[in-house]
Amino acid sequence: MEFFASCPTGFEDALADELNALGLAQVRKLKGRVSFTGQVIDGERACLWSRLASRILVVIDRFDARDADALYAGTREIAWEEILAEGATIAVTNDPANETRALLLLAQEGLIELPADASAEKGVTTLDIVDAKGHDVQPLQADTVPAQLANSNPGTVAVINGNYALQAGLHASDALAIEDASGDAAQTYAKSDCSDEILERLEGRQSAELLKLYSL
Repeated sequence: MEFFASCPTGFEDALADELNALGLAQVRKLKGRVSFTGQVIDGERACLWSRLASRILVVIDRFDARDADALYAGTREIAWEEILAEGATIAVTNDPANETRALLLLAQEGLIELPADASAEKGVTTLDIVDAKGHDVQPLQADTVPAQLANSNPGTVAVINGNYALQAGLHASDALAIEDASGDAAQTYAKSDCSDEILERLEGRQSAELLKLYSL
C-alpha cells in the first residue's frame, strides 16, 4: 500500500527523517507531503507516532486523467462500496450554497441519489436525498469540517471547501473526488468562500478544484 503523510511546506525534510526513524519503507519527499509504503499497520504506526504529519492518507486507486472528463470517469469507476463502510458518516457543509454543492458532488460520485431535477440553481439539502445508500450524511459548519474529519472514525469521508482544505494542509491530490464546477454559478460560489490570500494561492486554478471529497 502507498501512503502520503501531509505537512506544511518546509517540513518535508524533518517529516521524512521522522518516518525513516519509525522504520517505514520507501520514504520519499514531495512538496507538502512525504510518501511511504507498507501495510495498514504501518499507516496506523505513522498516525500514532508522527508528530509532524498533518494527516496520513492511503492511495486507493490510480488512473490516467489528461482532462476533466477522464478524471470524473476514473473516480466513478472506483469501487466506493469497498472503501466506505456501510452506514459511514459523510460530513458536508450546512450553509445553503455549499451544502447544495456538496450533495451534488456526492451524487456525481454515486454515493447518494438526489431528485432527477436537482441542480445548483434550485438548491438541495439533506432532506432532498432520495437514497443515502446506507450513508449517514451530516451537515456541519464549513470551517469545522476538516477538524471533524480528523477526529472521525475510519471510513468517514467529508466534503471540504478548497480554502478550508488548504488551511488544514490538504491538497488537491489528496482528494477522492473533485466537483464538476464548470458553471458560472459554481465558480461564483467557490470564489465567494475565499479570502484574498487564498484567492492569490488559487490564482489560475480551475474552479473545479475548489470543493473536494476527502477521506480519513
